[in-house]
Amino acid sequence: PPGLKRPTDFKSGASTNSAILPLSPSVFFLLIRLTTVSLIVSFFALENHISNNLFFIFGAYTFLGIAYLIIVPLFLFYWMNNRWHFMGKFERLGIYGLVFLFFPGLILFAPFLNLRLDGKNED
Repeated sequence: PPGLKRPTDFKSGASTNSAILPLSPSVFFLLIRLTTVSLIVSFFALENHISNNLFFIFGAYTFLGIAYLIIVPLFLFYWMNNRWHFMGKFERLGIYGLVFLFFPGLILFAPFLNLRLDGKNED
């Protein structure tokens, strides 16, 4: 259109090539609208699919939560209590990494478990 100037290159003052602006604004906004509509439609389709499998999703989250907060930390306490004096350096490194990873569950059980060494029986 007359009177509409293309952006210029600041270094040379020349007009930019069409590779930078391949779409007209109307086509660009049309693509944005179509993308938005397709995202909304796919969201409602996904919402319908999720609501049908809601029981499965809650079950999976429950299982993962119980494993993360109860099962693995209790296993780590058991493993550390039995192997503390016999662990090699790589086994100890792996156990310390798992302690770091499952720290919230270990904190939950720490007040209730006594892992002190037996000591020598003094008669």
